[in-house]
Amino acid sequence: MNADAVAAEPRPSKAAATFEALSGFVREALRHAGAEGVLAVTVPAPVARVEAPLRALRRGPCWVFAGEGPHVSALGVARVARPRGEGRFEQARAACDEMLGAVVNVVHEYAVALPLRVFAGFSFAPGTADAAPWEPFGDGLVTLPRWTYAVEHGRAGLTLAIDLRDGVDERLVLCEFEAVFAAIEEASRLGSASGRAPSVVRTEPLERARWNRAVEALRAAIERRDLSKVVVARRTVLTTTHDIEALEVLGRLDEARSHSTRFLVRAGSASFVGASPEHLFLLRGTKLSTEALAGSIAADAEGGVERLLSSAKDREEHRLVVTHLLERLAPLCTRIDAPDSPQVRRLPTVVHLRTPIDAELDQRRHPLEVLAALHPTPAVGGVPTARAVPWILAHEAAPRGWYSAPLGWIDARGDAEFVVALRCGLVQGGRAWLWAGAGIVEGSEAATEWDETALKLRPMLRALGAST
Repeated sequence: MNADAVAAEPRPSKAAATFEALSGFVREALRHAGAEGVLAVTVPAPVARVEAPLRALRRGPCWVFAGEGPHVSALGVARVARPRGEGRFEQARAACDEMLGAVVNVVHEYAVALPLRVFAGFSFAPGTADAAPWEPFGDGLVTLPRWTYAVEHGRAGLTLAIDLRDGVDERLVLCEFEAVFAAIEEASRLGSASGRAPSVVRTEPLERARWNRAVEALRAAIERRDLSKVVVARRTVLTTTHDIEALEVLGRLDEARSHSTRFLVRAGSASFVGASPEHLFLLRGTKLSTEALAGSIAADAEGGVERLLSSAKDREEHRLVVTHLLERLAPLCTRIDAPDSPQVRRLPTVVHLRTPIDAELDQRRHPLEVLAALHPTPAVGGVPTARAVPWILAHEAAPRGWYSAPLGWIDARGDAEFVVALRCGLVQGGRAWLWAGAGIVEGSEAATEWDETALKLRPMLRALGAST
């Protein structure tokens, strides 16, 4: 069944667009479906918190991405790919094109008609998500979800995507539709206040002495001019009295968000959740925007903004990120605009130096081509990248997994939005693994950088109910 055929069917009036009428619309779309490609059926839905549908089915793969564009959550899998190794971005690009290349869209006349999108996330570097607790995530995941809920400008839509090669189980689809729609309706009526966090019974941070040794080793390498900057990360592990509910953590992150993109990815029994302040890039047609976010001070520091803006160490750390982005974008763009001096971005616990960058691509380019050109920036890796990343892989106490890596979506038009996964952690059962990093440059002091990572850990610690 194609979109024109559905358009010819009798349509319910706005007043009659009840759940029963919408179920009938979905049923008719299923019965007229072909045998190949992907069928995407979109209906209007109540407006609720974006993660509302995920409460219908508490297990299975899911995504949440609440950034600058539409807030979107996704549940289940229509198609999935697991790119691996050094060629993972090229593999992901091919998978994305295959998933979005043969879609038949059937859209209810009152629905928010957003292009179908895939969600994608990657590890910081190949192999860093091979060990526990990261195994379900791996080097990368590219998912075309079965159910996608999108909220934009006070309207919402729910999209079902089915891989027609697998056949159509109408009864199963309609049962799922009823459960997902009911969860959205309930959330729209009652809201979804976050519950009480479980009590933290044990906290296991990195040994302070090990951190000090790593920073001193980096300072020596920088003095030898082997490196200019390396971002070193540390991990903290929490154990709680009972299982941690990732959706509740996400909700508590929303309570204190500021210029941040909330995200959640569930794979297997683990959930990766956070609220990142940093966009890797936003792409709309040929218009690209990104940002350098590096150099920081505590938000409550006396005279903090003035001290940050006048800090030679922080401005040099920031300059390295700006230079990297401009150099990587230059071969792809006809225009790049960036201010000469950084601005500041205020977050609840930290103030960062920020330089916004707007660019015009020389042609329509695949978002994963842009992603491969930019990741990892010196804000999470180092300078030069070819030396900094191997240092990180060899010396950090715990593999990063998806921490500080790209995560986002790509739609059927080729538009995309990706963040750098920061202010985040992995939760599984009654344990949570949290990461935070600091950029080490000439003049860095181990104690100061430790305090910086402590500030960056606070949002997740608070969301988990831990004292900070």
